[in-house]
Amino acid sequence: MYSTLIRSSLAALVTVSLAGVASGCVHPAPPVAVVDPGAAPHLPAPVADLYVHHVGTPVDPLVKQLIGARPWEEVLSGAATALALKIAARESTDLLAARWAAVRAGYPYPVERMEIVHTAHDALPQLVVPATGDIGLVRARGPDDDIWVLLHGRSGAALPPIPREAQVGDAVRLGLHQWRAGSPDGSVFDVGETLVFNRAGEWLLQARGADGVIANLPVYVGQPMPEVSPLLSVLTGKDPEEATFNAVAGVWKWYGREAPQRDSGVDSVARVRLREAQAANAGGAAAAPAAALLRRAGFMEGGDGSECRAATLLDCIEQMWWSPDQRAVFASDYRSVGVAMATEAGGVHVVVMAAR
Repeated sequence: MYSTLIRSSLAALVTVSLAGVASGCVHPAPPVAVVDPGAAPHLPAPVADLYVHHVGTPVDPLVKQLIGARPWEEVLSGAATALALKIAARESTDLLAARWAAVRAGYPYPVERMEIVHTAHDALPQLVVPATGDIGLVRARGPDDDIWVLLHGRSGAALPPIPREAQVGDAVRLGLHQWRAGSPDGSVFDVGETLVFNRAGEWLLQARGADGVIANLPVYVGQPMPEVSPLLSVLTGKDPEEATFNAVAGVWKWYGREAPQRDSGVDSVARVRLREAQAANAGGAAAAPAAALLRRAGFMEGGDGSECRAATLLDCIEQMWWSPDQRAVFASDYRSVGVAMATEAGGVHVVVMAAR
């Protein structure tokens, strides 16, 4: 049952006074059954071994009072703990950081919203708890105030417990959903009920159901999961295409590689791919595969391409990275990158091409 998993993966709830976090000190203490509202807040563990979903009961009486009858998702609340620790340490945070905190806490589903509210010690905040979805909510004690962090997650069909980190040769049972896996070399394939991690590096597992994607789960094999998100919170560049290239280059650096070269020839291929994709969207013929377009342009070793439509450029880059089928331009060993972008009704249309 989950009680066994929670002991091995989330450990116990910890009592943290964030007045000590600012000075670099965190003192865990055993949980207690009854807590005085004036005592230091209680926070769930921010890091776990497994991706799991668990609805529990808050130990903190003020959190319990605020959330009322709504279910309190303990794993997502662990992610909220990580954000509260950052805020107490005077570090900035945003929704990208919240999504990565959820991954490290072991929450398997998408995080859609974050709210942060500061109140006087032991005061309830002006927070509207969503009526649907998963709620992660914590209260942390800062030197001058209480820090409340609320995360709203979109839960889906039940998933089996899946490790966030593994070793080469480990096998994981995935259950009966439709699964795709993106391996460290950029290859993508469908998976049955069991997957064997046959090489070290970053894997991305995607569970799908009748209504689309249920979850995207990064698994790190033979190495620890990074503490920070691969995605930049702010995009820079003199124009949107340069900002797109800089975002891709930033992810390459996160992987520990040198930034790619921006190749004008690959740029041209990206623009062709963009025009073909727009034509296909208008009812024309389907766009040619990225590798074929690159070979046709003289890049005989081929390559790969990613394409997305989203409200903003940052949303597009994030969408690409979280898709096993789109992320090869970030994770695979290419040398050159080209980009193309167009503004469309409702947002942007972006193409990223990578070649050897």
